[in-house]
Amino acid sequence: MLDKIKHYNHKKYALYGTYKENVKIWDMNVHYFELDNDEEKINFDENSYLPLKYSYSFDKNIMLLCFSKHKNIMFDIIKKFNYDLFSQDSYLCIYNHISDDLQKMFNIVPDEERANVCGLLYGISDKSKLHLIRKQPTSILKLDQSIEEYPYHIVYYGTEIDDKIVSWASWNFYEDEFCDSKNDEVIDIGVGTHGDYRNRGYAVSNVVAMAEYILDLDKVAVYTTSNRNIASQKTALAAGLSEICIEKTFYFKKHRGNIWQS
Repeated sequence: MLDKIKHYNHKKYALYGTYKENVKIWDMNVHYFELDNDEEKINFDENSYLPLKYSYSFDKNIMLLCFSKHKNIMFDIIKKFNYDLFSQDSYLCIYNHISDDLQKMFNIVPDEERANVCGLLYGISDKSKLHLIRKQPTSILKLDQSIEEYPYHIVYYGTEIDDKIVSWASWNFYEDEFCDSKNDEVIDIGVGTHGDYRNRGYAVSNVVAMAEYILDLDKVAVYTTSNRNIASQKTALAAGLSEICIEKTFYFKKHRGNIWQS
């Protein structure tokens, strides 16, 4: 499973940067992707910029995406913090080293609200570890249908009450010039539950059903959430998935006169 996850992450990072080299730091393999020195390439939305990100998977592989001028800084920080790359101290060290550069380059400063947010990736490839007992009869397979609140072409398991989908877990189909996720070996599960129908086991049931569907196709199922979303983490674990990767994205925004303070 971890080899497939590494390939999945490699492909994801290659969408944003050019793969340059693999560097051994201690016992970790650091796969470095270089960002183009172009503001449009790091502009995520109207006022969010992503000039640096990295992930650590539990097979000791690090994916690193940053500008070339920050590469050696990041290598030094990886050497310094080793397995503690997701601590407050490591984040502050990185911000302190790159913030002045990025303000001069693009007039962007760290987004304080997202400073301590990181992503968690859960995965499963072995059906025997899936908690099938948590799957309810209400989880119904919907093929090639859309959910109004979720603007992707998808296959999903949903809980339908009074002719309305109140909870769902989906296999997201992203199809564009860069990506055709129908043919990927690793499939990302998206999850949603209406606020009035939470804490009834619907989300776990649908995740189990969707993961089973993916595993029966001989693919790996993954589930992404954040370190702040405890309920979502519990859903992944209750379904039988295990945490396999942590990712930190450094969000910046246009400088409006109030510089972020540590």
